Amino acid sequence: MLAGLTPGSYQLSIDGQKSQIITVAVGEPASVDLAMGAAGQQVTILGTLQRKDVRNSEVGTSVSPRTIAALPQVSRNFLSFADLAPGVRLDVDSSGVVALRGGAQDRNNINIYIDGVSQKNNILRGGASAMDTSRGNPFPQSAVAEYKVISQNYKAEFDQVSATAITAVTKSGTNKVQGEVFFDFTSDNYLAYNPAEKTNKANGFDRASFKQQQWGFSVGGPVKENVAHYFVAYEGKNIATPRNVGLANVGMT
Repeated sequence: MLAGLTPGSYQLSIDGQKSQIITVAVGEPASVDLAMGAAGQQVTILGTLQRKDVRNSEVGTSVSPRTIAALPQVSRNFLSFADLAPGVRLDVDSSGVVALRGGAQDRNNINIYIDGVSQKNNILRGGASAMDTSRGNPFPQSAVAEYKVISQNYKAEFDQVSATAITAVTKSGTNKVQGEVFFDFTSDNYLAYNPAEKTNKANGFDRASFKQQQWGFSVGGPVKENVAHYFVAYEGKNIATPRNVGLANVGMT
């Protein structure tokens, strides 16, 4: 048994046996049976081994690094992909506040674990950090490697949860220095008028201007090759949303 392996694909080779490629996902054990190869025979394996885990009763959906990188979304909240799991719903209201729900329960019954650390919000309502009245994200998306959404039969190690548990692992640096930088900008100039706004504009009341900026960076590399590595990430968001205030006609003397 090998414990503590980080999620990813591994090629297992033993002299006298066939080599196989196995994929280790977050929160899931992986097992492989090695078959003896014929003497002097060269074996070429194409593709990956499909894991069939019958020892774990958890009902969950894994969100892979490829999914996080490929699927579009505007908030850069890695939880936006959690609703790919059956029975999980992600709601975003008009103010940008995120609410993650599992089954028929509200957001106060979910919990998020990042590298095993609970993100439960014990002060404000909302289930976990950044799901109360804030429009921020619980963790930089660029720092999340992958995660798993567990909707049923989660283990006792997941405390303070009765609906959905989300366990995520963060990225780690490698022997090669790599990084990314991004900047997103959105304003009212890029959005069309809805019917109500068109009516208001025709009556002389234009909509209030707003803008949203998102920026960040991540970089990872070796402290000492094959021994220690580092990974740093930061993401920021600036949202300016003025409010329209209407004054009723009142008599003045």
